[in-house]
Amino acid sequence: MASDIEKVKNLRDSTGLSFNEIKKALTDAEGDEERAKQLLQELGVKMAAKKSAREVKEGVIDAQ
Repeated sequence: MASDIEKVKNLRDSTGLSFNEIKKALTDAEGDEERAKQLLQELGVKMAAKKSAREVKEGVIDAQ
């Protein structure tokens, strides 16, 4: 159990993702921290692609 907490802490520190996303990745990777990190990177790419397709409808851009 302590090693699981350490794995979650290490992944959280290195990725900045939420506890639930990290826990799910560790479960999918069967406890392998390196594989979980790869899964989280793939998830991050998918999330970024989804957000990049959004259209900005409001806001101000201030450039000098």
